[in-house]
Amino acid sequence: MANADDVVTALKCSGPRHMDRRHRLTDYLMTRLGDVRHPLPEELSPREQAYYLQGTFFNTAVVQMSEAMAHLLMVFAQHPDVRERVRKGDVRYLDHVMAETQRLYPLFGIAHRITTGPIEVDASTKIPSGSVLCFNYPEFHRSGCTDPDRFDPGRWARPGAARDANHIPFG
Repeated sequence: MANADDVVTALKCSGPRHMDRRHRLTDYLMTRLGDVRHPLPEELSPREQAYYLQGTFFNTAVVQMSEAMAHLLMVFAQHPDVRERVRKGDVRYLDHVMAETQRLYPLFGIAHRITTGPIEVDASTKIPSGSVLCFNYPEFHRSGCTDPDRFDPGRWARPGAARDANHIPFG
């Protein structure tokens, strides 16, 4: 929990990380690399694989999931009718509520990546190595959506809605 608190505190810029905790966690994870069930990137050193696991855990399990839960609780507070329908056990509707919550309140704002090599877009356009590429999740989730500011779990009830939507809830 202390490591998670350090990450959240650092992300909020409200305090420094305690690097001694991070080093202890890295050392521990290095002793457990053989227990990881899914292959880790082979090009990484064992220490880098431990860092990779830390980033995966803290970014997904702690930061993103707590933010997603906060948004879901906010939706339930703002829409008592939705909350009551979910409380009655309508699991399929809960799926729609969660998808709509993540569409309206995405976990990411603008994501950026730096190219490690040139990317040929077409015969006359090449993006050079070292370029910063940005992706706007909120804008993407809003595009192609009727009344994008309205909370509407029903938009996910149509067969194929998830497949057709501009929706990348977890990046």
